[in-house]
Amino acid sequence: MRVKADRQTFGSRVRWWAPATIPLVVGFALRAHYVLRAEPFVDEPTTLLVAQAIARSGVPVLPSGLFYGNDLPFSYLAGGLVALLGPHLEIIRWFSVTASLATLALVYQTGYRLLSPWTGWGAALLLALSPEAILWGGRARAYALLGLLVFLATWWFFRGVKADRPLVRRLGWLSLILALFVHPEAILLWPAFILGAGWIKGWRWWFRPGPLLEGLLGAAACAARYGWQLALARGWMSGLETPTGSRPPLEPGGAWLLRLQQLAPFFLDPHRLPWTVLSLLALVVGARMIAKERQTETSRTVLFFSLCLWLPPVEMLILLGSTYQSPRYLTMLLPISSLLAGYGLDWLLSRLQRFLPSHTAFFMLSMLASVALFIGFWPGAASAANTREKGFRSAFEYVRQHWRPGDRVATVAPAYSHYVLGRSDFFTLGKGFEEFVYCQDGQWLDRWLGSPLIRSAEELNQVLSEDGRLWFVSDESRFRQRFDPAFAQMVWLRMDLMAKPDQVLVFVSQRRPAPAVSRAVNAVFGGQVALSRYDLGLADQQPADRSWGEVVARPGQSLPLTLYWQAAAPIERQYTVFVHLIGADQQRYAQDDGPPLNGLQPMIYWQQGETLPDRRNLILPADLPAGRYRLEVGLYSEDGERLPVADAAGQSLGEALILDFLQVMPADGSLPLPGQMVQADLTGNGDRIRLLGYTLAEKKVSRDGVLNLTLYWQAVNQVSTDYTVFVHLLDANDQIQAQGDGPPVSGFYPSSFWDLGEIVIDQRQVWVPADALPGTYRLAVGLYLLSTGQRLRIGQDDRIVLDEIEIQ
Repeated sequence: MRVKADRQTFGSRVRWWAPATIPLVVGFALRAHYVLRAEPFVDEPTTLLVAQAIARSGVPVLPSGLFYGNDLPFSYLAGGLVALLGPHLEIIRWFSVTASLATLALVYQTGYRLLSPWTGWGAALLLALSPEAILWGGRARAYALLGLLVFLATWWFFRGVKADRPLVRRLGWLSLILALFVHPEAILLWPAFILGAGWIKGWRWWFRPGPLLEGLLGAAACAARYGWQLALARGWMSGLETPTGSRPPLEPGGAWLLRLQQLAPFFLDPHRLPWTVLSLLALVVGARMIAKERQTETSRTVLFFSLCLWLPPVEMLILLGSTYQSPRYLTMLLPISSLLAGYGLDWLLSRLQRFLPSHTAFFMLSMLASVALFIGFWPGAASAANTREKGFRSAFEYVRQHWRPGDRVATVAPAYSHYVLGRSDFFTLGKGFEEFVYCQDGQWLDRWLGSPLIRSAEELNQVLSEDGRLWFVSDESRFRQRFDPAFAQMVWLRMDLMAKPDQVLVFVSQRRPAPAVSRAVNAVFGGQVALSRYDLGLADQQPADRSWGEVVARPGQSLPLTLYWQAAAPIERQYTVFVHLIGADQQRYAQDDGPPLNGLQPMIYWQQGETLPDRRNLILPADLPAGRYRLEVGLYSEDGERLPVADAAGQSLGEALILDFLQVMPADGSLPLPGQMVQADLTGNGDRIRLLGYTLAEKKVSRDGVLNLTLYWQAVNQVSTDYTVFVHLLDANDQIQAQGDGPPVSGFYPSSFWDLGEIVIDQRQVWVPADALPGTYRLAVGLYLLSTGQRLRIGQDDRIVLDEIEIQ
């Protein structure tokens, strides 16, 4: 049952305080685990930056020159710790743990003294297991201290009003004023204090000199804090120009649904919903007591704390600006909410006790309820304690390890960059940057360090064109939401993604030599992934003689390849890219398999319309024979199934896309020349192919024998079509007595892939029938379209007569 704690004997104190060690130990263990394991939250280095300024000069002036007036009580406490123990962020985090545990103990004490021992126990356990309390109770930010001050203010003010103890009441006002200067949202408690005291004492009470003066001083403190916030937002404290109106504290009315959606998670998230239900139950129970004219200490306590819990969100919904419409700013009410939820649960247990005959029923129900609370809320608490913060520290550590003289860094988190690297050269943010910058000599600079702002693709391009590599560090959510697509596309195309620790992208710019080949492709794999173009080889490694083609390689070298991927549709899973080097004998001589972008950017996160360069190096074997090779690319899933490939028109291209062909030069670097020169141009369909010459092994062939012929082709312009070669032996009546038709190079090297100016050596064989008549025949060659039979023209003719062949 709910029994007031006996405060008469030391033994009773020990009996009821001993259980408090359980939530205190649990709360400490969870918060300590987070502190020791998690990287600093993105805003924590700002705290250290301010604390260092205070320890150095006694004034919270950032390196940018801006006065940092937020969280002043917390900042000065942190500054004192830094002055005493050094600039270690972990020390400030442990201070937050201490404040969080002090709040937990105070909640237990309040429930124990004002309501019932089990209320204190249940409230303390709930707060110990609260994910939000764990996170903010382990971060070097002011929210743990804010929660402590808000609860102290509420507890002291209520006790001072109820018992008419001015000193205690004034301690409550002082705590509230301190809370105001930790965070302006604490202003929302002032109306709750005024209304609560008027209800408890009657409205005439406020006209007494003491309470009236206190209330007026409280109102003056609220007004001063509001003015202070305006001065900070507009840069008046530092005399620097800042964008006005970018973060208005007050913004009454409008967009009710959006505001409700922003605040609702604090009450309706799955782990918070039981708190909300139990807190509402406490409100109903207290109101029912009053309605029955049973205004007891319990009912007054429940209703006063309920007023302090429910009125601030209503004020926030109606009055505050959009920047302050966040569940984060309601965490100051967590201790109050836990106290009321503990009372609501206590009331439920007392009702259930009536249906059980045993005098130990309440104890058994309490034990079961405690186990249920622990089991029910432990998963969320453990998840919070194991939270992996966005990996900014790991990202900047990566930059530090790979830093070169002349490098620069641009980031969305300048204070974090300063924390790890000791510098930040540029602040990058495309949208919503106004509240984080000030203007000096017509240039926007960040509030923390005074580094220039980069907000557009044009500004980024200008910085990239300057000397020195540029590092760019951003978490993925800001990269997607705070920059326009043109900026993001320039980052992908002009920089390399080097690392991605815990959702933080690390890019670096590279000056790349021109590729030997850069061509559009427009192929789609599995209807999901498009390949728009590719870069292959290096221009400065190509021989002066273009007869070898555009892509020439040597054994043992690496062949750079960049594939430009796009999401043609939402990509549902991760695929592996394969790049294979295939010889004319259809054997695989080299390969490079792996996820695109080295797996740093999973394909399920690719944005439609965005081009992502996938840079690879194909290592050629040291013993790779000279000759021509085909480069194929494709995608396959985890089970090895390849995605079908189609062109832009939807025509199937099989399970691999022929990307290009390359030549491996012989050791002497010599190109075979034809035995007989011809220099005849075959034209048609907008294509022009030159037959440079030919080589005949012999001009005599026996019946049932083979005529070996080598043709030397050259593309005069970029060939658009795959042609078929014909080689005919014609008799005196112009009839074909033997022939050898087929695609060039035995079908391995289609003419549509021929490089401009490249010499293509096409070895052909003509089988002579066994019943062929002996005699002299003309050897004629040409090109035609297999689908229509249409031949390319050589002047007025459609064939070239090369020589005479004698059949014996």
